[in-house]
Amino acid sequence: MSLETRLEIFSNISDFTSSEWDYCNREGNIFLSYNFLYLLEKTRCVSEDTGWIPIYFALFNKKKLVACTPCYIKTHSQGEYVFDHAWANAYKSIGINYYPKLLIASPFTPVSGMRILSYGVKADIYKDIIIKEIKKFCEKNKYSGLHINFFDKREIQLFKENGFLIRVGEQFHFNNHNYTSFNHFLSTLSYKKRKNIIKERDSLLKQNIKIEILDKNNIDQKVCTLMYQFYINTIQKKWSYDYLNREFFINLPKLLKGNIIIIVAKKNNAIIAASLNFIS
Repeated sequence: MSLETRLEIFSNISDFTSSEWDYCNREGNIFLSYNFLYLLEKTRCVSEDTGWIPIYFALFNKKKLVACTPCYIKTHSQGEYVFDHAWANAYKSIGINYYPKLLIASPFTPVSGMRILSYGVKADIYKDIIIKEIKKFCEKNKYSGLHINFFDKREIQLFKENGFLIRVGEQFHFNNHNYTSFNHFLSTLSYKKRKNIIKERDSLLKQNIKIEILDKNNIDQKVCTLMYQFYINTIQKKWSYDYLNREFFINLPKLLKGNIIIIVAKKNNAIIAASLNFIS
């Protein structure tokens, strides 16, 4: 490690100031922002009880934070959107423990982004230092492995040079190619897809279901409580896990109000469905 830098390890995001953390997160990834990580901790969505034990690696140059990354000691593989159960079974078959493992990720979301946060002309150097120190930490604590999920493709060379195995996944994204209207967007689709979308939208109109977009000016705890109820209802129908709790949702307006949009469906002026969206 360079004589100018020192590594420190913290167990709480509140050990940092929001300004120094978000300075390293200059690209504005909301899911690695100070407030988002603080909200997950504050509401204990990430904690020892949930099997997501937070641990933060920070690299300082003199007294200035120059690189950081949120890590999680995992006692299971839930909530990662990556399925490594085959690895866990392989470990079990030869009588060794797969858990705990160390994970660098944005909790509960498959949104890609930079995983080692740093900014400036020496960012690549700082990132290399911090990833090497994290590997040493894993070896010292005898974790089965270090996993980095949904990292930005600009980091691939860094991880290759540090001996990581690279696994490739596939996602489907919608991009707004300067559409002038929704009909303009529909005109770019195949006839079958366009017909199905029009049919679905007509069905909503016939049922007198109206759509409203709520932003920071009209999102409050009442709406977020409803959002939580819809979330739990969906979880139960899909036999999934409720990684986020009620406290997370009702604290959204306080900590992330400027970064969320809630789209609601109303019938007879009552909200019957909702979608939570993040702006980054």
